[in-house]
Amino acid sequence: MSDSLVAEPADVLAIEPRNLSTRDFAEPLAISAPLDAAPYDRLAVGMAFMLALTVVQRGVGLLRNVLFCRMLEPEELGRWNLAFSFLMLAGPLVVLGLPGAFGRYAEYYRKRGRLRMFVSRTAFAAGLLAAMACCAMLLAPGWFAKLVFRDAGQAHLMLMLAGVLGTVVVFNYFTELFTALRRSRIASIMQFTHSLVFAVVGVGLLSATSYGVEAVATAHGVASLFACLCVLGALAESWRTAPTSPLPFSQVEFWGKLLPFAGWIWAMSLLANLSDLADRYMILYFAGADASAASALVGQYHSSRVAPDLLASLATMLAGILLPYNTHDWEAGHRSAVSRRINLALKLTGLSFTAAGAGILLFSPLLFQWVLGGKYDLGEIVLPWALLLCIWYSLTVLALNYVWCAERAGFAVVVMGFGLATNILLNAALLPRWGLTGAMIATATSNAVTFAMACGISMRLGMSPERGVVIAALAPVVLLLGAVPAVAAAACLGLLAVGSERLFTNEDKANVVNTIRERLCRSQ
Repeated sequence: MSDSLVAEPADVLAIEPRNLSTRDFAEPLAISAPLDAAPYDRLAVGMAFMLALTVVQRGVGLLRNVLFCRMLEPEELGRWNLAFSFLMLAGPLVVLGLPGAFGRYAEYYRKRGRLRMFVSRTAFAAGLLAAMACCAMLLAPGWFAKLVFRDAGQAHLMLMLAGVLGTVVVFNYFTELFTALRRSRIASIMQFTHSLVFAVVGVGLLSATSYGVEAVATAHGVASLFACLCVLGALAESWRTAPTSPLPFSQVEFWGKLLPFAGWIWAMSLLANLSDLADRYMILYFAGADASAASALVGQYHSSRVAPDLLASLATMLAGILLPYNTHDWEAGHRSAVSRRINLALKLTGLSFTAAGAGILLFSPLLFQWVLGGKYDLGEIVLPWALLLCIWYSLTVLALNYVWCAERAGFAVVVMGFGLATNILLNAALLPRWGLTGAMIATATSNAVTFAMACGISMRLGMSPERGVVIAALAPVVLLLGAVPAVAAAACLGLLAVGSERLFTNEDKANVVNTIRERLCRSQ
């Protein structure tokens, strides 16, 4: 889903437009014998490093978003949100999802001594496709400005975004390649560097110049390019150490194997990004206002999702962490373990995010009136709905974990497609009547429908339903009652979770306690 400046460029199915990768469609590995402990130790170190950087990166991103909201007027903020959404949609779109397939095929070709061939051919194809897209934007900036901003007068901004799009494609290519080569620390450093440079350069340009969205767009391009330059040494090392094979490999055979899988990634990425873009562009085109007023309304929408999108990005990260464990159990024949783990993740996420949402509501006057200078009153009004739609999206991401394990990516495409259609239809009906609130209700409802479909398909594929999941999924509705009732309801749910088995079984509680105890022992 993703949107906003909160989500980082390489996020997967996050709350802003994002570039999906095969980490979401990972092909389960057949486990025929116990694995040596050493690879798990190396994986644990890499995962800990990645998580530590991710936490810091999210903090930098949140601070950056708050500062951008404070320094930009609602119209400029909305225009940047539209520009950023366009970049995140166009990045994977123009290269036909090729980087998203790296996780599946990089190791395949490396073992056969053809990694250099794989990298060179995909780099050439992605570069050619990106160059064609950038040239199209340079040749018809007014047309693209009319499409993206509903304002042909922003043609100068589209000329700038043409160059930024090129840096986004390169950044996505590098991060997906390093992740596929199991150099996650390099990919994490890239993402952290991008986030930090984007914040520093963006805030610096906004402070030192009179430019608005142009300054932020420039900062984004600079950050993407700088992050890529920082890892050229690591790229050269991977190139030098890659095994080579003298045997030829035809273009037809190569692309015939790669493109079908990349097509699934491309379709899923497109639907996920369009689902996230739908409400913004429905606001832009159907709010009954001119382009400037509609852009300001998008800015109000963006401000309401600064904090909620942080929850959605955490859920995306959790889903990525759970997937390897679930696929391992799936291939070992432990389908019930996969079902229990996903159910437990859904319950914990629903309840903990409801409590976090109550806390965000409690401190929202401080955020909107003091930190953001009182410029985003509409954003504060619709904040409960923003929290609700992001939490239901988070639950959908986790529920689809079972679909990935079952290797039924087509079902995921159906789910996202139906959610997109529902979002557009509801926005068309509610937005003209209730304005921004109507857009929020439409998106929240479509996310609820998508979550219900994901659960239904997962159960059809074999996942066992649990009563606690229903309670956890309905719990976020209390956020619509306001801060104090939401805090009281979250406290009651916490007591219910600890003191009974209606939410968590004794086995669930034992698993959580054992996991925490195991992590503490390892840290010592």
